[in-house]
Amino acid sequence: MKTKFQEQIEEVTRSSIPMHMPGHKRNVAMLGDDLPYSVDVTEIDGADDLHDPEADGIIGSLCEKYSSLYGARSARPLINGSTCGILAGIRTLTSPGDSVIVARNCHKSVWHAIEICRLNPTCILPPITPEHGICDAITAEAIEEAFERSSGATCVILTSPTYEGVISDIDAISSVCKKHGAALFVDAAHGAHLGFSNLFPDFPRGADIAVTSLHKTLPALTQTALGLVFNEKYSSRFARNLGIFETSSPSYILMNSIAKCADILADGNALFDNYRTILDEFYASTNPSKLNLIKTDDIGKISISTRNTTFTGSSLADALRSRFSIEPEMVHSDYLLCMTSVCDTRETLSALSKAIMSLDEEAEYSDKKSIPSFITELPPAEIPLHDAVWLDLEGREDISDAYVWVYPPGIPILLPGEKVTEEIKNHLEMLKNSGISPKIIKTS
Repeated sequence: MKTKFQEQIEEVTRSSIPMHMPGHKRNVAMLGDDLPYSVDVTEIDGADDLHDPEADGIIGSLCEKYSSLYGARSARPLINGSTCGILAGIRTLTSPGDSVIVARNCHKSVWHAIEICRLNPTCILPPITPEHGICDAITAEAIEEAFERSSGATCVILTSPTYEGVISDIDAISSVCKKHGAALFVDAAHGAHLGFSNLFPDFPRGADIAVTSLHKTLPALTQTALGLVFNEKYSSRFARNLGIFETSSPSYILMNSIAKCADILADGNALFDNYRTILDEFYASTNPSKLNLIKTDDIGKISISTRNTTFTGSSLADALRSRFSIEPEMVHSDYLLCMTSVCDTRETLSALSKAIMSLDEEAEYSDKKSIPSFITELPPAEIPLHDAVWLDLEGREDISDAYVWVYPPGIPILLPGEKVTEEIKNHLEMLKNSGISPKIIKTS
């Protein structure tokens, strides 16, 4: 018997095409409908233990399967999403008070790890692409320059791929890190599908530890992710830190979803071949003249730019929802993002293509001011982040006492302790005027 909660969720989702995570896309025709009660157990005899898996146990075997699939020295299923893996991974690679090099466009969970671990960040501001205003790749040269600015940095922390699918050269960056004796952590939450087809670049195996979200782009339930250790010396410490940041009551429903995803990946050639075919068909049939498709390293991320048109990201999203029953993943000032996965079909991508072409006919050229997706200048850090979150900064309007971000993607525009510059004020005002409402998370 269905619960009212289930009936309400099904009613909400029944008539919309999911161009957003999770990657299973509710495609029960493909995946079956065999969850969840038969596998909703706890650490009973024979069920193994997520936090201490036996080599020949059901969870230990699952770890070994994912190690093989991703070419890692060890792998751990995560059932609190990539967030718990990011917190554990950064704590594994650092000690309190360490200096670290961090890409400023990292997810909020990275900054929470920096706060909790009392780290001192040297920030790298990613370049902004001039044509679309999104964050571009972090280069090895930028990492090298950051080491010159940082005093003995012990770890480099990057996001690759980005939400929009921009990928940094992790192998080249890894070489720079090794030269300076520093570890490399990569938040690859949006790249779980990488390396399983020549349609996409390889997974960032040059990292010492990487975390990826199965649920974002693969057939797996929300909150499922992986912690992947590529440098064996960190395996046991990473496992210990997961015991701190991950629940002690692990969901076997979610672990079963992780196991099912592994089975699909192990025999996924036909699935990825079909994905390639329908993506090729989508791009062949989608050639807007005023709206613009933002093509990145990951062609499965379909971002639609509204620059130089009468549409904003918000108004284009409204039109997709109300007129075409398409729900995008993320909406920003000048573009929106539609996420695809191996569970999309020819029908879903054809519907998106037709919607884009129809709205492109209605669009008109405009000379409205373009808004970058992210800040273009680093605000000075007046107070260290790990100190600012504990201080009462009331009355100090020149210094932030909050995290400020747009969610999604949850990348801070302003951090506690940073100076509230005119550039930051103007950026936030432009976002609000374009229909995007930044979230302000007070720390005191």
